[in-house]
Amino acid sequence: ASTETLRGLAAFPLSVAVLAVSVLCMITATSSYLRFVHGWDPLSALFGASPGALAQVMALSAEYKADLRAIAIVQTMRVVALTIGIPTGLSFFGLTAEGGLMARFVAAGPASIGELTILVVVCTASALAVYRLRLPGGLMFGAMMASALLHGGGFINAFLPWWVVYAAVIGIGAVTGSRFANTDPLTLLRFLGAALGSFAVGMT
Repeated sequence: ASTETLRGLAAFPLSVAVLAVSVLCMITATSSYLRFVHGWDPLSALFGASPGALAQVMALSAEYKADLRAIAIVQTMRVVALTIGIPTGLSFFGLTAEGGLMARFVAAGPASIGELTILVVVCTASALAVYRLRLPGGLMFGAMMASALLHGGGFINAFLPWWVVYAAVIGIGAVTGSRFANTDPLTLLRFLGAALGSFAVGMT
């Protein structure tokens, strides 16, 4: 979040409202598909249907002891399909997608030690406070709320160093990958079917 992002949201209220309704419809349809067609439990179906950053979804899935193997396959297939599909679609219409994750870090420039210190201290305190209140996903959402307030209010403009972000994603990937130990091929194929089917439902 940033002040520019908040101003952008306020400039297009109808588009934001339509997007919010569309996302809710997609999550409802996709989670219902996973529950009633593939027999997933409600929580795993919700995490499997939730769009957004894969790392956050997997962290929450691990915290709530959902079916990590199933969710990882569905979410990963969605990311792969979008990663391949969007550039292909842009190329088909003669457009190109420039930049990427590393470009974001380079464009942001090095964050100051002072801002990073404020970000870490405030987010840690907020995460522990929300966790002690026993709210769902307290450690993650507490930190996210503090970061959103700091950046959205224009108090700081700090980005974590790329090596910290990469280490966190690799750690989450390692934990998720360990859940695939001793998984038989038929189970993987069943999850793959759920992944493709849920992606089709979500796109529709």
